[in-house]
Amino acid sequence: MHKLDNNRIDLNLLRVLHVLIEERNVSRAAARLHLSQSATSHALARLRSHFDDPLLSRTPRGMQLTSRAEALAPSVARILQEVAVLADIGAQRSFSPADARGRVRMAVMPTVAIALLPPLMSRLASSAPHLRIELSHWTVASPADLVAGRIDLAVGPRVTEREGRLRIEPLLTDTWVCVVRRGHPAIERGLTQAEYESWPHVRLDSA
Repeated sequence: MHKLDNNRIDLNLLRVLHVLIEERNVSRAAARLHLSQSATSHALARLRSHFDDPLLSRTPRGMQLTSRAEALAPSVARILQEVAVLADIGAQRSFSPADARGRVRMAVMPTVAIALLPPLMSRLASSAPHLRIELSHWTVASPADLVAGRIDLAVGPRVTEREGRLRIEPLLTDTWVCVVRRGHPAIERGLTQAEYESWPHVRLDSA
């Protein structure tokens, strides 16, 4: 093992590492980065040398991240996000939805998506036509995915902020209701929380 030279890390290499961690495939990473496969492989070799770790290992199930790569993932994502913010501040430019390009990765609860997505997608199509929206279901892992930079925003139930690294804005409130058959004995005599918890339930689970 050799000592890392922290003064020689290249931001372009970090961008390559970020995409490789997400794609876990050199060919797909090269396509996203608009690089040749050989250039991406060369960048991976430099990253392996710098971090003294394979980072991605070939297995029968495809390329898998090493524990070092898993540990690096959130820090790399955060560094690149902060660099992007600094670049915008340095350029002193305001955000223009009409000129925005790239993709926004969004996790949404299916029950909320029904009401939220149609008007949102319609508005984005007219105000930000060059943005690509990638949708996925909200899961219990979505807060961690936000922190790690695997998704950009999420709409789901309120969660405890993870180490102060998430900004949470209330979007809507909803009311829980209990639906039972007509004449259900629990309703007839008044439903307590203990009785509610004792009955079997049908539940929609988006996790």
